[in-house]
Amino acid sequence: MRSTDDGFEVWYRAEHPRLVAVLALESGDVEVARDAASEAFARALERWERVATMASPASWTYKVALNVVRRHKRRLALERLALRRRGPQLPAPSAGVHPEPRASSSLSVGIGSVLRTISSPRR
Repeated sequence: MRSTDDGFEVWYRAEHPRLVAVLALESGDVEVARDAASEAFARALERWERVATMASPASWTYKVALNVVRRHKRRLALERLALRRRGPQLPAPSAGVHPEPRASSSLSVGIGSVLRTISSPRR
């Protein structure tokens, strides 16, 4: 372990629970908060030599984490909008639930006779 990692680890252990708590309040979802905190600390570790010299490494990390949460919220909002615009869709058939087609010609004859009773615009 590098000496810079030692300072990071102490700082991480102190800041991580607080950051997750703040992000959980912001996002309303503990899992999103944990993911955003992990992303922010990973970025901080990548840049630790620079981040460690900042007046407040925690502030930098909080800002990064909040940006991750906001990006997540925007993406969810866009997904919801796209689904609303798309309209209701039939559910996709489940794997292995498709009935086997019947080889009987009486079935196709029965369907044909039923279709002939329905007017063209309704078929």
